[in-house]
Amino acid sequence: MTVKIIDNDSEDADNGGMRVDEKQLYSRISARLKERREENKWTQQRLADETGVLRTTIANIESGRQQIPLHLLYGICAALGLKVTEVLPAVADVVQPDTVEVPVDGEVKRVPPKAAVLLNEMLKD
Repeated sequence: MTVKIIDNDSEDADNGGMRVDEKQLYSRISARLKERREENKWTQQRLADETGVLRTTIANIESGRQQIPLHLLYGICAALGLKVTEVLPAVADVVQPDTVEVPVDGEVKRVPPKAAVLLNEMLKD
């Protein structure tokens, strides 16, 4: 199996491969970090102070405007008392196939997932 990291807006696909959905990956990580920060009753400012970054960095990570760098992920996890593995989503939750099979006129076609959704909708009618 080939796993390929591609930009969410890119239609670049490697037939038979898989792709990491970066938007889903970072969304799940930031949601878990925010959840733990709130469980600890910490403000964004306190977490920023504990990790040596600006409060706006924490806000941007939690809102999805900024992808968290690996070194900062470790620092935030340490500050919040989390293991990094508690924050990272399961591979199955963020890795998607590059193409899926769709039956069209008695033939099975391999198409990108977005196209499959549209084709299935059109073929329903």
